[in-house]
Amino acid sequence: MSIQNTLSTVHTEAFFGNLGAFANTVGTALQDKKITLTEGMGIAIALVPFGESVQNFKGMTVPELKDLYRSEVENVAQSFAKRFDLQDDEVEEFIEDCVRYVLATAALYNSGSRLFGNKAA
Repeated sequence: MSIQNTLSTVHTEAFFGNLGAFANTVGTALQDKKITLTEGMGIAIALVPFGESVQNFKGMTVPELKDLYRSEVENVAQSFAKRFDLQDDEVEEFIEDCVRYVLATAALYNSGSRLFGNKAA
């Protein structure tokens, strides 16, 4: 039996993409350890799509994460990586790997739950 998901990853990809963009904006603004008015406005603007993703998190993203499988992990991880960029490439790669590992762990849990979880008689 093949394990397949039933939901898309649209909201999950949007959440991680917007998280990456927001983190990138804040990180860039904090490089000099202060936030100018212009940088503050940029953070506020970046917060809008991320805020919308957070509002959708419980109702739409969490169900998608509970339905995430191995074949979808890379798409979601790439949504984050495309919008996240740090000057320190090693730190950037580490954070991107962390996101990928968290997603892979969720997919592994989902696969195991589907295979070995409580099955109705």
